[in-house]
Amino acid sequence: MGLFSQIFGSDRPEGLFRSEMQHLTNRVHHVSEIQEKLPKLRASGVGENQLCVLSLYFITNSKSKAKQLVAELGAVGYSSTLQAPTDKSEEWVITGTTNEIKMSEESLSEWTNLMCYLAANLDCEFTAWDLSV
Repeated sequence: MGLFSQIFGSDRPEGLFRSEMQHLTNRVHHVSEIQEKLPKLRASGVGENQLCVLSLYFITNSKSKAKQLVAELGAVGYSSTLQAPTDKSEEWVITGTTNEIKMSEESLSEWTNLMCYLAANLDCEFTAWDLSV
């Protein structure tokens, strides 16, 4: 494998959705994003010790990976559904909601890391979270 392939992940085995580097970059992005979301949560009246249900979003490139993720999320008590690819996208979309999570920086960081690791282990990508309404 060449240097650029190692860096950019272009020599991925067929069927692999994201490279290890892409998963790492995604996790770093989502953990750092918490710093942007916390002030907005506080401004909207969500306190550090408040428990909230979150909506979560993932994508992947195969139905079997999407089904595995739905099963794993269900095993921890989260509800989730999967949507088949559309004409505009080849990605399976998994959406769901969590149980109540404490809205502290520490809790959100732990939870975000967990979602990113779960996604990476199943070759999916954790794409976003927000407050469930």
